[in-house]
Amino acid sequence: MKKAIIIDDEPRSAEQLQHVLAEAAPGIEVAGIAHDALTGLAMLRDHEPDLLFLDVEMPGPSGFDLLEHVDVHRLKIIFVTAHADYSIRAIRAGADDYLLKPVSAADLEACLGHLARSEAAAPQKLQANDILRFPVKDGFIFIRRAELVRVEGAGSYVYLHLLKGVRHMISRNIGQMEKLLADDPRFFRCHNSHIVNLDYVERFISTEGNFLQLRDGSQAEVARKTKEELFRLLENR
Repeated sequence: MKKAIIIDDEPRSAEQLQHVLAEAAPGIEVAGIAHDALTGLAMLRDHEPDLLFLDVEMPGPSGFDLLEHVDVHRLKIIFVTAHADYSIRAIRAGADDYLLKPVSAADLEACLGHLARSEAAAPQKLQANDILRFPVKDGFIFIRRAELVRVEGAGSYVYLHLLKGVRHMISRNIGQMEKLLADDPRFFRCHNSHIVNLDYVERFISTEGNFLQLRDGSQAEVARKTKEELFRLLENR
């Protein structure tokens, strides 16, 4: 049985979601409910759940603030919010899906079904993690990690930029690609929309923003909060 944690500052919303989970997903056990981010963070460390249902707006740290202290690669994250305009930011922050309050059984089932299909169709790692396989409309494409220069997010899709100007668009978001490449120290997410292969970084440019110049001639934007970590990784290579 899978374990879930619910973090929501509104007790009624949390209890309603727990009730819907019990009816629509009996294979998921709610291991705990927290009504603020700090309590929820401690609960996550204690229970190590498979799923996190996370509210966005809470007193004190928000749901987005909490994610900065969570290993998003170890669990599925579903934002639960009353505001549909948070959906894009939620996906970019590493969420696997989102639900609008009040959560209905139909929406919950659709969400869990989407997560299950994503896991089943997830890119498979082959040949000692050197080759990645992605499902596409007419079959599969095979990508060598060593030839992947950067990943560019575009909503629910990403562009894979390879050597020699080759580019593929696949149905994965940037958060899912970050999880897939998390075990490979060559790749670093330098911006909400960019993951770069550090082997191909040639130059850091700080004119009118921060950018990386890559060996294929392209550029990737660098977020201010990732700059120091990026420099540390480059210096230690």
